[in-house]
Amino acid sequence: MNEVARDLVNYIDSRLDSIENRTWTWGSPQSVELQTLLLLELRTFAAHRVGFQRNPYEARNAYYDFLAKEFPKAPNRPVFAQIEASGRAQDMPRYVAKLRAFVSKQVEERSISEDGDLLLGLEFKRDFQPSFSTICAYYTQFRDTAKRTATGLDNIAARDAKAIRGMFDFPLPSVRTYLTETNAVGVVLPFARSTIPQLNMGPSFSRQLEREAEAGLKKLVDLVQWASGTKDQRAAVKILPNDDVRRLFATCAMSLLPANDVGVVKMGGEFLRARDPQILLGTYAVRLRGILDRTLAPEDDSYAVTAPISTVDFDQRKFSIRVGKSKVACWVDMNESLMDRVRVAVGNKTMVRVVGSMYRNSLSKLKNDRRYLVVRSVEPGPQEEPLAAE
Repeated sequence: MNEVARDLVNYIDSRLDSIENRTWTWGSPQSVELQTLLLLELRTFAAHRVGFQRNPYEARNAYYDFLAKEFPKAPNRPVFAQIEASGRAQDMPRYVAKLRAFVSKQVEERSISEDGDLLLGLEFKRDFQPSFSTICAYYTQFRDTAKRTATGLDNIAARDAKAIRGMFDFPLPSVRTYLTETNAVGVVLPFARSTIPQLNMGPSFSRQLEREAEAGLKKLVDLVQWASGTKDQRAAVKILPNDDVRRLFATCAMSLLPANDVGVVKMGGEFLRARDPQILLGTYAVRLRGILDRTLAPEDDSYAVTAPISTVDFDQRKFSIRVGKSKVACWVDMNESLMDRVRVAVGNKTMVRVVGSMYRNSLSKLKNDRRYLVVRSVEPGPQEEPLAAE
C-alpha cells in the first residue's frame, strides 16, 4: 500500500469511526447503512487493489453474508428494514459496528491468500492491545523459521542463510490492521518479492534461492495441514521421509503456533500456492510433538520431580515447571484428567509432582523447550508462591 492509499484508508476509517460513534448525525438508518457500505467498498479498493481488480464486489458479497448470518429468516432485506420493522431502530449503531468488523475480517482473510507473495496474519486475543515489540518478536521467529526450513531441505540455501532471512521482510507502510467480530485486533504483514534485497550472487542463484525458500515454507504448511487433521504418522512421513528433517520441520512449526496473547496465526499468498490461508492453532502442538517423540529416544523414561508451575498454555496442552534455575516444558496428551489437575494446581497455587518421559530436542531454538517432559502423571504438591498462567 503506497502513501496515497494509506492516507485514503486512514480518512475512510475516520469516517467509519464517526458513523459508528455519532450514528444519528449521518441521517436515517437507511442513509447510515448505505454510506457505511459505500465506505467499506472504497476502503477495500484502496487497501486491496490487487484483490479488488479480481473481484470488485467483495465488500458487497461480505455484506450479503452478514445479512444471512444476522437475519437468517429474511436474508434479502437490508439491516435498516429489519430493525425498523421490529421497532429497534435505536440498535443501528450496534449493527454498524458489527457490519464493519464482519466485512473487514472477511476481506482481510481473503487478502491473506491472494494479495501478495506471502502474507502473515496474527489475530490477538480479545482485549489485548498488541505492541510493536509483540509483533516484531513473532516476525523475528517467523523469519528464522523460514531460514531453517529452507536450509533444512539440504540444498543451496544452506550456503547463504543470511540471504534467506533477508528475503522475508516487509515495507512498514504496507502493514494492515483490522478488528475481528469479537473486537480482537488483527495484523497482516505482507511480504513481497519487490522487498527482496539484491543479492551479489547473480540472478540465477537468486531465483534458485527463492525457489528453495518457497519449497521449505510449502513443506512446513503441508505438515501443519497434517497436524490439523486426523491422518496417522505415515502421512507425515510421506510429506518428509527423512526422520531428522521431519523433526526439524515439526520443531519449526511448533515455534510458530500461537501462544500467550496471540490467538490465531494465518499464512497465505502465492508462495504457498493455496486458495485459502493456512490457519495455525495452538491445539496442533500435540500432533506435531508426536513427531518428535517418534524420532527421539527418551533421555529418562521415569523422570519424576516436584516443582512449581511457571506458565500454562491450555491450547497447546503445555505447562512449564521451575527446576532449579531452569524451566522444563511439560506436555500433556489428550488426557483431560491430567489437565484438570494442572488447572486445580494453578488455581490453588500449589506445586505439582510430575512423572513422565524426558526428551532432549537439540533442534529447538527455544532454550526452555530443548528438554521436555511427556507427562504420565500429575499429583498435587505443597503450597507454593503465586503462579503465573498465560
